Amino acid sequence: MLLKKIFEKLFVLLNRIIPKNCNYIVFNSNIEYDDMLRALLYELTNRPQMKLFVLHHGQKDKPSWAYIPNVFFAKKYSLKGFWCFFRSKHTFYTTGLFSTVAAAPNQVVINLWHGMPIKVICNDYHKSEGTPKFTYTIATSSAYKKIIARAFDVKLEKVLLMGLPRNDLLFIEAKRPIKELFGTTFNKIILWLPTYRESSNSESSFLFDDFDFEGFGTMMEENNILCIVKPHPLSKTDTNDLRGSSHVKFITDDWLLAQSSSLYELLSQTDILITDISSVYIDYLLLEKPILFCFPDIDNYQGTRKIYFDNLPEYLPGPLVYSYEKLIEEINQLIIGNDNYVRTRLKLLDFYHENKKPSFTKMLLKELGI
Repeated sequence: MLLKKIFEKLFVLLNRIIPKNCNYIVFNSNIEYDDMLRALLYELTNRPQMKLFVLHHGQKDKPSWAYIPNVFFAKKYSLKGFWCFFRSKHTFYTTGLFSTVAAAPNQVVINLWHGMPIKVICNDYHKSEGTPKFTYTIATSSAYKKIIARAFDVKLEKVLLMGLPRNDLLFIEAKRPIKELFGTTFNKIILWLPTYRESSNSESSFLFDDFDFEGFGTMMEENNILCIVKPHPLSKTDTNDLRGSSHVKFITDDWLLAQSSSLYELLSQTDILITDISSVYIDYLLLEKPILFCFPDIDNYQGTRKIYFDNLPEYLPGPLVYSYEKLIEEINQLIIGNDNYVRTRLKLLDFYHENKKPSFTKMLLKELGI
């Protein structure tokens, strides 16, 4: 404990006295190469005078989109990593970067976080000295500005009303088209993003104990629909029952890295999103496409994990699906063109997003004077 305090004081001192370079930016994320970073790289590509230092945790493999002349890589906990941090005028992170200590007066730290929260976070979840410290963070709407300020225990002025940088990728032509990734074309693309549960009666990320693996795969094939499933990394899902399906594919962060693709590049090419309480649905609203909420355990979930909205169904821009039978029914309705939630999505789009047009990254950098 004493050594930690000494290190922190030395760290703060060095960060204060080492001069910053206004053209240096440092970035760190819990997922080595995520869509927040990718969006920043797209925007900074045309600014050769800027240097972006990506701090990683030892990941050797890098996606092809990260190889840009003015991008450099360093291990987070290394002399080079510390030096990159000390010399950078601007720091971006999604889950913290040496953020338990206050930023130096001559450094601007931007907490991008990883989406607008549905589940309570940080100080709303439990008070902790480890809550990230920063100069600014982001909220996509006025309602979320208040939530974010309270969660991080900061003044409203520190919360910029901005779109998330990664949402620009929803409107950029994909570098890796679905056809290229999966070898053929499909009538529709579904992306299924179940979230993690610390305790669940279901053994599957699909959350339905009666999930008909064979029947679901057959339905996808008969309608030439590709269903891409990205289970949570901590999920205990057994995917063997669908491994042989030509139209149901499971992917991971490692798979995306190997393909030099990313989650939001996939999202941009999909027709339907299936999830439960993943905040990705808030971003997906910008595309004005259907969303299905597979949430059979919603009552139990709300009883064990606090969320920001008392009546959650009112804030979901799509039908709540409680059973496998209902899921198939809703998908069939969308196949024949019956989308009954267009108005709901438009209404909630205004609640969740102040800015709806892309160029979110450019707007953020302009606000920061970069």
